[in-house]
Amino acid sequence: MTQSQTRLSFGQKAGWGLADMGIVVFVIVKQLLVMAFLTTYLGVPVQVAGAVTTLVLIFDMVTDPLIGYLSDRTNTRWGRRAPWMALGALVLAGGTIGLFGVPLGLSTTGNLLWVTSFFVLATVGFTMVAIPYGAMAGEITQSPQERSAMTGYRMAFASIGILLGGAIIPLLAGGTREGHLQAAIMVAPVIVLAIWVSIWATRKAPRVQTPSTQSFWTMANMVFSNAPFMVLVVLYGVMTMAIALI
Repeated sequence: MTQSQTRLSFGQKAGWGLADMGIVVFVIVKQLLVMAFLTTYLGVPVQVAGAVTTLVLIFDMVTDPLIGYLSDRTNTRWGRRAPWMALGALVLAGGTIGLFGVPLGLSTTGNLLWVTSFFVLATVGFTMVAIPYGAMAGEITQSPQERSAMTGYRMAFASIGILLGGAIIPLLAGGTREGHLQAAIMVAPVIVLAIWVSIWATRKAPRVQTPSTQSFWTMANMVFSNAPFMVLVVLYGVMTMAIALI
C-alpha cells in the first residue's frame, strides 16, 4: 500500500490535530494580550507598543522560511519534524511565561525590553513548532480524504485553543499584572503536553524521513515560481491583515 493509499488511524489523525491547540493558544495571546499588557500594566505608550509588536511579527516572517529550510534538512532517528516540535514547545512555553513575568521595579524602557526579548523567544519557539507541524500534513498522507479528516480534527482542537487563549487566560489573569503571569504558568503545561502528545500519537504514521538536499535558493525559487500558490499566499496575507486590524 502506497503512502497515498495508507489509511491513518483515528489516533493518528486526531493526535496530529491536537498540536494545533497548543499552537493557537499563543496565536491568540500575541494577537490579543501582549499589546494590552504593555500599555495597561507596564505603562508603555500605545504607539511604541504597537511598533514593537509589529516588528516582532515581521521578525516572525523572516524566521518562518529559515526554520522550514532547516527542518527539511534535519536528519535524526526521530525524523525531521519531531525534534523541532518537541524543543520548540518548551521554548514557546518558557517564552510565554517570561513574557508576563516582568520583574517589579523596572523602568518603562526596561519593561519594554523585557517583554520584547521574551516575545521574540516565544515567537521563535512558536515557529519551531508551527512550521514543521504544517509540513507534516504533506508527509503523512497524500490522500485528500485523509487530509480533510486531519484538518477537521485540527480545527476542533484549534477552537479549544482559541477558548484557552482568548477566554480562559484573561479569566485566570483576573485583570491584574501578577494574574497574567499566574495564568501563563497554568496554561504553559497545556501547550507543551498538547504538542508532545501529538508527536507521540503520530510517531508511527508514514512520513518522508530523508532530509532535503536542495539549497535554500532552489527551494525559494520553487515556491515563487508556483503561481497558484503565490496567489493563495497573497490572499491569505490580506485576510490575516484584516483579522489583525479587527
